[in-house]
Amino acid sequence: MNSSVSPTHADQEGRAQRGQSECNCYHPLLLLNQHGDLERVLRRNGTAHCADDRRRVIEPVATRYRNEAFLEFSRVDAAFASPEVDEFVERKSFFCAIRLPSSAVFEAYFQGTF
Repeated sequence: MNSSVSPTHADQEGRAQRGQSECNCYHPLLLLNQHGDLERVLRRNGTAHCADDRRRVIEPVATRYRNEAFLEFSRVDAAFASPEVDEFVERKSFFCAIRLPSSAVFEAYFQGTF
């Protein structure tokens, strides 16, 4: 799961200026499977935070594959790292790699000074 930038032209409803991309755009949310195939996309206004509407994207996919006998694996961007997401993927038995931002605690742990 990751957000993206989709530039717009002219005066499109819902577009907004994003600081990092320096363009008027939408801010869609994408969910890709372990093969890189797009499972679901949600068009959002350009002002949306990266993790906004995450449940509206992941829950229908989880429901679709609820009874399937295959390994579902996904990578989740750091903006989605939260106890809510952790509990959801655990409850649904998904395998999920969540990118976490670095912190002083992580750095100390991995350097053995924790």
